[in-house]
Amino acid sequence: MENTILQRFRLYIKIKEYTIKSYSEEIDSPEGTINNMFSRGTNPSTELLVKILKHNPKFSLSWLLVGVGEMEIEETQIIGKNALAASNALLRLSDELNKKHEKKVPKTTQELINKITELSAELAIEKEKNRALEEKNKNSYLQVAEPTLKYGK
Repeated sequence: MENTILQRFRLYIKIKEYTIKSYSEEIDSPEGTINNMFSRGTNPSTELLVKILKHNPKFSLSWLLVGVGEMEIEETQIIGKNALAASNALLRLSDELNKKHEKKVPKTTQELINKITELSAELAIEKEKNRALEEKNKNSYLQVAEPTLKYGK
């Protein structure tokens, strides 16, 4: 398992069969940004994270930032998409505040990690609720789908 954000980011690029140059072009980011990040051992900036999500909305920030869950979120994970949408909304709101007030609102990696951890916990709770509802619906369906057979004379 990859232990750092940078290691997980490298793994993502490798698995998707990108070069640094091709991935930079794909997400419309200067190649030097990603090269410098790797050579210096620094984490991706918030701006780069936003570009990654815009390019691939199924990319899991939970996986990248804290190593939780899968690399990509499956489309059937509706709750997961809602958590991702909430993260995106927070990033957009922060960007709007930056523009509106012409000053930087702090968006450190740690703040993002804290929010992703919080959303991951909420996601786990909602998944369990969803699983319980699916089981209940399955049982209800089975009761309706299997009518009692009555034998005639």
